[in-house]
Amino acid sequence: MHNENDGGLGQQQRRKLRVKISELIATGFLSGRAPVAPGTVGSIAACLLWLLLKISGATFATLCIVTGCIILAGWWATEHYVARNNTDKQSDPSEVVIDEWAGMWITLLGVQELGVIEITLAFMLFRLFDISKPWIVGKCDRMHGTKGIMLDDIAAGFIALLCLMVGQSLF
Repeated sequence: MHNENDGGLGQQQRRKLRVKISELIATGFLSGRAPVAPGTVGSIAACLLWLLLKISGATFATLCIVTGCIILAGWWATEHYVARNNTDKQSDPSEVVIDEWAGMWITLLGVQELGVIEITLAFMLFRLFDISKPWIVGKCDRMHGTKGIMLDDIAAGFIALLCLMVGQSLF
């Protein structure tokens, strides 16, 4: 028997739906399931969606809002995914790439022209800081749980954004 307020779904169906949605988001819409270099594949997938929105006429404000939504939804999904699938709460599961999406989108906010060079540079800067984990990125990476998973890529994204903006102002 269904409660009038559950929209026709029982508690078990809602839980299964939440599991599927959190997995879909946490894995960057399954880009994190790539058998090789899931972080890089996830970053490329994030670039492609950003590019699609940008070509479709998305404004800077819209891209900022979507970036914020990726961060918030990513935080929620990662929290649920790790709690359900990862017994070691200190590690960053390789298939969870929504954090790469968040960092990549932060970096892409600095792209002023839709040129291959700017987008490639944004991608390379983000991946450089995400992989090498300098300074604050490394400190964030050592945090436990969802904080560590998400914040290191967010920090890498902001550092890459700053570098991109400085580079654009110089050239």
